[in-house]
Amino acid sequence: MPENEFIKLAEKFIIWCKKLQRERVYIVSHDGTITSYRQIISGKNLTREDFPKETGWFVVSC
Repeated sequence: MPENEFIKLAEKFIIWCKKLQRERVYIVSHDGTITSYRQIISGKNLTREDFPKETGWFVVSC
């Protein structure tokens, strides 16, 4: 998927998650997708070095 298309969809998804008004939302996905979400939420450029290893989790606040 082109990056600009993913960003639009991801931003809509993040807005939807916020509308749930939950203390926590868990998103389970592929390492590249999770890294892309982390990049959008944090505003930082991430690289393959920032990908989760075999299994992992991240706490991200927005």
